[in-house]
Amino acid sequence: MNEKMQTLSPVFDENSSLRKLPVGLDRRQLMFFDAVRYSIEMANLAYHRLIAALEEICLERRDTSNATSLLSKISALQEAWSVVDSSFRLRCLIEASPYLKKKLPLVQSLLKQTQNVGLLRNIVQHLDTEMKTLIELNVPAWGELAWAQVTDGQKMEIISYTFIPGTIFPSRDHHIVNPLGQRFYGPIDLVTLHVGTYSICISDVMRAVLQFASRYNDGLKKGVDEKNVAGGDLMCAVTFHTKSPLSLSVDEPK
Repeated sequence: MNEKMQTLSPVFDENSSLRKLPVGLDRRQLMFFDAVRYSIEMANLAYHRLIAALEEICLERRDTSNATSLLSKISALQEAWSVVDSSFRLRCLIEASPYLKKKLPLVQSLLKQTQNVGLLRNIVQHLDTEMKTLIELNVPAWGELAWAQVTDGQKMEIISYTFIPGTIFPSRDHHIVNPLGQRFYGPIDLVTLHVGTYSICISDVMRAVLQFASRYNDGLKKGVDEKNVAGGDLMCAVTFHTKSPLSLSVDEPK
């Protein structure tokens, strides 16, 4: 496991108001709080896995004795789309949340910075019916994943990468991240997903999600009574004992 993944913590720690909801809270509102919290956590986890996979790809590229692992590429693509899916789900939940004023700056900021997420998400969710359009555009079915890596901060050396999954179309121009004039928040940033005529900077989306999470949590603290808190995040495990030894059947490959 990547070292950064080992030190990753949840967005909302045990002291978060979202993990200490009142027992008597309106059931519908409580459900939305839970759904929002886990959508944010899933997006955050997927983004960290995405960056870890991109780091592996960058390392393998510089090692001439080792070809870039296909699994790293698959992982990066999977996690990129997972961020898209989770952030889209968050956006929908916020728009439908009861008792949440939609004109609040924190809500408007999130909706504005995630406005194109749904366009990409809908393409992949309905990939079978969207295939005709993608074929006409001559673009890959799963889009193109691009990012930039700062390899030398002193010399300001930056490498821009693009991963094109599947068949390469020679007549098609491919996307590349232009890092000039851009602000980097880490060695790998500006992760961008292109599908058809749409694109989103996943890194910007994730920053918007985390900014919203912080302000959302802080705002909730003012209205939560932590003296009568409902339980949550329960883990159950059941041990079974049988009267006879278990036998496992393994089919031999033909």
